Parts: sequence; structure tokens; C-alpha cells
Amino acid sequence: MVDIKYSIFINGFPKAGTHLVELMVKTIAPPMPADRPWAGSFSGNSWTETWVEDYKLFRQIGWLADGSYAKGHMGYRRDIELFLWGIGATVLFVIRDPRDVAISQVHHILNGGNHPEPEPYQKAYDQDGFKGPLRMVIEGYQGKEPGPDGPNYYSGVMARWKHYAPWLDVPWILALRFEDLIHKREEMAEQVIKTCVARAALRHGKIARVSKKALGPAIERMAAATYQTDQSPTFRKGTDGQWREHFDGEIMDLWQKHDPEFWTSRLGYEWD
Repeated sequence: MVDIKYSIFINGFPKAGTHLVELMVKTIAPPMPADRPWAGSFSGNSWTETWVEDYKLFRQIGWLADGSYAKGHMGYRRDIELFLWGIGATVLFVIRDPRDVAISQVHHILNGGNHPEPEPYQKAYDQDGFKGPLRMVIEGYQGKEPGPDGPNYYSGVMARWKHYAPWLDVPWILALRFEDLIHKREEMAEQVIKTCVARAALRHGKIARVSKKALGPAIERMAAATYQTDQSPTFRKGTDGQWREHFDGEIMDLWQKHDPEFWTSRLGYEWD
């Protein structure tokens, strides 16, 4: 392995799989020197569309230094992209079937995850089973907890996704599908390590490649780390296609109503 320190930002939509990628990255870099290796752009624990103040956003991401990593849910803005490019960060952007994201979000809220107002979702579950809070996650929910611009509005999955989607058009980031991360672990680990090495070298005006002798053990360590799910605070099942268990005709119609730009299909996910 080349003697270059990595600066890595693991970005992704909430419940897309950032923690899984973090398990990989931990094998080559420590967390950034802050209270926690986290930087996000939206208030309400990333469940709203309200941007946090710029000074808070850049103060947190500014802790990302050579030789460390951070993770977060960072919406796209050109100034954020340029900042990350300027500090030489490798940006790993995690995407997942948004229908599975919705299912994971419901479980996250009901199981005591980091959501400001879980009680209404639990009440909906008590009244209507899993379908109740699933509707709320798809449609959005007007909360009562105060945010920067008044009470928090917890927007639906696809409404919030539009703030993240432009990252896919950034040519220098590495987009990683959650489905590939769980089914092609070694292949994805190889992509991650090669991208991190190349980006870190470029930051210092160099060109670097990983020798085959060093690459093999690095891939093995990364792939093996993804099975250490006890180290992830939000890991549940780590599988794909769970939406099929919950999407009946009513939920499918509701989903398509709230996905007017057909992002589900544009991301390569079909209704088979």
C-alpha cells in the first residue's frame, strides 16, 4: 500500500447503507477528530428538507483532515462539492432502492432510531400495522418539534431524495449501490480502495496505484469488515428486496404518486 493518508467522506441518503461502507473504510482510516465522525446538511436528524446553517455545516465537515474519514447525509450543493474537492476528499456516495429505504426508515423509527418524533409513527403502527407508518414515510408528516423555520416537517422519501440526486452527476465521486455492497463485497472493496488511493495521491500531486501484492489483503480486510455488523449502531437485516413484503396495490399507487420524476426506475430499480 502506498504511504498516503486518506481523507474520505462517506455520503448517502438516510438508510441507504453509509454504515456498511464505514465498516470498510475503518480498515484504512480512523474517524475524523471530532465528537463523532459525522456531517449532515439537514435539520431534524436529516429527516427534513430544512438546511442547517452554513457555519454549522462547514464547521463539522471542516474537521475532515488528511488521514481520517467522516460519514453523513449531505445534500448536494455546488459549494459543498467544491469544498470537498478542495480538501482532497474521496467522496463515496451510497445509493439503494428507495423502496427498501422506506422500509428501513419505518423499522428505524419504530425500533428507537434517531428520529425527533417517533410517537406518531408508533401510533399509526398500533392502529394500522406496518402500513400506517409506511404511508407516513412515503407521504411525509407534519411534526410539532421546533426546527429552524418552525415545526419540523418530515418530508417523504422521494421529496428528500431530490436534494441528494445531483451527487450522481459529479464525475469525481464513487457511487456505490447497497445491493452490490452486500452481493459483490470483494468487487466493491476493490473499487473503494483503488479510488481512495488514486484520489489521495492526486491530492498531493502524485499518481499512485496499488500493487497486486498489497491489493489482495486490503480487499480481504475490507470485505471481512462488512460482516462485523455488531459495530454498526443502525444495522438491522442488511438485505434487499424487502419492499415486496409490504408494497400492495395501495402502497404502490401511493409510491408512484410521490415519485413523479420516476426516480425509482431512473436509478435502475423496476417493479418486477
